[in-house]
Amino acid sequence: MVCQDLFCLLLSRPKRLPEFGRATGSTLREFKNSVNEIMVDQEEGKPINQEASQSSDI
Repeated sequence: MVCQDLFCLLLSRPKRLPEFGRATGSTLREFKNSVNEIMVDQEEGKPINQEASQSSDI
């Protein structure tokens, strides 16, 4: 993943670096929120969303 990031940075112009940073930050934030939501649901004893678990089985 680091190699891919470096490759993209070499191909893109430096003006686009802030855009890449924002996209990466928002992606990581969304992932963190999703993981935290699943953990809270499991602690409360709520069943996990069946659609999400079925799509990961494929």
